[in-house]
Amino acid sequence: MEKLKGGESMVCNHKINTKSQIDNAEVVQAGHGHKSVRMLCDGKEIGFATTTYSHHQTDEIKEYAAERITLLLMLAKGMTNEQIMLQVAKKR
Repeated sequence: MEKLKGGESMVCNHKINTKSQIDNAEVVQAGHGHKSVRMLCDGKEIGFATTTYSHHQTDEIKEYAAERITLLLMLAKGMTNEQIMLQVAKKR
């Protein structure tokens, strides 16, 4: 079982109930037309985000947006929201 910062165990059992599970999530772009972002947990894909219902976007742009979300989550893996906000503030 993977240990997270602070010694917390990454227990999934298909129920996401800690911030550290989000902070350390392994994510993939998936779903019909690759318009969804899913977390991998206990060998299963758990829904995380989708662009499927962004009706003002073309299918191509929905897929691109889902890819962007996936890549940004990969880039931020291991960081808390507060740490991400500090990085964003540095870019402004």
